[in-house]
Amino acid sequence: MLPSSSPVDLLVHLSLFPNRYSATAYLSSLIALSLHYLLVVQLCGFALRSASHLSKDEIKQQKIKQVKMRSWILTGTAALIMTLGSIPFTWDLLKSGLDVAKVQQRSYVSQGLVAFFMAYLNLDLLIGCLHYRSQVSILTGWVHHSGYSILLWVLLRRGLSHVFAGAAIMELPTFVLALSMLVPATRNDMVFTVLFFVTRILYHSVLLTVYYSSYGRTNGSGLVELASEPVSTWIPAIGLTLAAPLHVSWFTSSTKGMLRRRRAARLATSPLEALPKKAPSPPSPLLLPQRPRLVSLASSYLASPRPSLLRLRTSTSSGSTGGPRRYNFEKEVSDYFSRLRTTLPMPAQDWLARDENDVLKAQAVFPITQLRMRAGKGGDDLRRLGGRVRRGMGAIVAGSLA
Repeated sequence: MLPSSSPVDLLVHLSLFPNRYSATAYLSSLIALSLHYLLVVQLCGFALRSASHLSKDEIKQQKIKQVKMRSWILTGTAALIMTLGSIPFTWDLLKSGLDVAKVQQRSYVSQGLVAFFMAYLNLDLLIGCLHYRSQVSILTGWVHHSGYSILLWVLLRRGLSHVFAGAAIMELPTFVLALSMLVPATRNDMVFTVLFFVTRILYHSVLLTVYYSSYGRTNGSGLVELASEPVSTWIPAIGLTLAAPLHVSWFTSSTKGMLRRRRAARLATSPLEALPKKAPSPPSPLLLPQRPRLVSLASSYLASPRPSLLRLRTSTSSGSTGGPRRYNFEKEVSDYFSRLRTTLPMPAQDWLARDENDVLKAQAVFPITQLRMRAGKGGDDLRRLGGRVRRGMGAIVAGSLA
């Protein structure tokens, strides 16, 4: 038989809370947070309502947005209350030069804050399963809330509620984040990142150092008032150690997300920067400086009489057609160099006006002699021979440019 049928006595009898005050604070927080959530949902337009003027996709996007915003109502409220309640404890610690023995316990305040935060953790899982199930993840939802509930129960049972109350200042960046989710106009990634680093990384490291020291384990436990001599405890240090990896992970993800959004915003304002830079096109071959060897070869043929070296040996018989073949061959070679001359820049054309016939013989005698010998063997296709001449001259030109 239970000594009393009231819910408060039931919680105390089941050893969930050490006294009636903490149990009453827990139940009162459950009721207050539930009413607060329902009131905010109705007044701020977070309730899911059907809209006939919207398409199915628009209705779906609106529901996703409203569900995400509703998941931050309880979180933002709890973070604000815990931040304000932790100010006296944090002030005592900083004013005393991190001397945990001089931090006033304020049992009623610290136990009330711990009971309130336990109510938030449990209610967030309950309402989350009903109203925003997609936002309650395994790690940051069930594991985080359940683990913190067990830790807070231990702190209450061991009289260490003031330790958690002093560390609750770390909920400040959570309130800033929740406010930015509920009111997007207030969002500032830099402010959130700086506050997160100062509280959950820097201040957390300071508390770890303090409570891992022998002085912090003995004088900061709160057990000095309950025993004849100081009793050392590792509970604050262990609790802070378990929370440290999660804080580092959140800070890393927050920093990466902020940098990614800043880069996307910068590229959106300057779309040309996102395009790959075009490689510079090579200069036109006509603008390259011409070597004297190329100009000498072209100008020697055009600026002087045709050398007899190009005349072909043909048959002397009356039926020979050596004259027309020789004419066509020489004309084709002349046309080739005439076209070549028109494509050269003006400095090269000036070189073409000079008589450098001797240089021509020295540079072109070998390929032309080979062509002449082939023609003298009775080749009939002199047009093909003209093509060979062009290719031979082209090889000389290409060699001069190399």
